[in-house]
Amino acid sequence: LIENHPQLLQILLTKFQSHLAAQELFKEYDITPEEFTTYITTIKSNPIILTEQLIQLETTLTDDEITPIPLGLNDTNPIAILIIAIAILPLILVLGLLIGTITIVTCLNIGGCLEYILQRMWDNFIQGLTQPQTG
Repeated sequence: LIENHPQLLQILLTKFQSHLAAQELFKEYDITPEEFTTYITTIKSNPIILTEQLIQLETTLTDDEITPIPLGLNDTNPIAILIIAIAILPLILVLGLLIGTITIVTCLNIGGCLEYILQRMWDNFIQGLTQPQTG
């Protein structure tokens, strides 16, 4: 990518030099902007150096450093909490309806009450659908 688009490094260099967070990161790792410019210029002149350094870094990392850490729920951001609530709300509603329905059916079934109610509803429903008894 760098060999085919060398202007990419120049764009990267200007973005890093103008971005305040990048400058604070440079200070944190004791890198001066001049050193960073030198690194970018070196990579621009010989992109193979970057590939070699990445291969060297990969061989020095252990499996624990490479294994990704699963993300947890973000409970510090109010928007994230809202998104989580919206995502979990249908599950809570379904579980509530299921538990409520089971509770009502169980309570009505005491002493055969449910069978009696269902039989009366069925009788009233089919009352108009059957032929009258003549006799």
